[in-house]
Amino acid sequence: METIAIDLHQKRSRYVMVSQERRMIAKRTIPSTPAAFRETFGALDASSTRVALEATTHWYWAVDIFEELGIDVHLANPHKVRLIAESTIPQERIVVARKCRADRRDVWRPPLRR
Repeated sequence: METIAIDLHQKRSRYVMVSQERRMIAKRTIPSTPAAFRETFGALDASSTRVALEATTHWYWAVDIFEELGIDVHLANPHKVRLIAESTIPQERIVVARKCRADRRDVWRPPLRR
């Protein structure tokens, strides 16, 4: 199982792909466009790939692309991501990150679009 963590921005997005053994496979910056996402992630094996991204103001189109490609998507609660990122104690970051990964109930689902 490969995991892709995406830092989604308006013009460019950065992603890191890691293996199940937590080894980095790729780390790249791509344009934040549907075409670039389809080209970059379209060739991946959807059954062994999952994506995690922060639910920012423009997450909807990215989730639509991943769902179209059949890739499992998890949205991170922006407030919890900020708590991890802003922690000044490295060990605390690790503990919080592990807790969030271990607790599947902690996956945040934003409200549906209408």
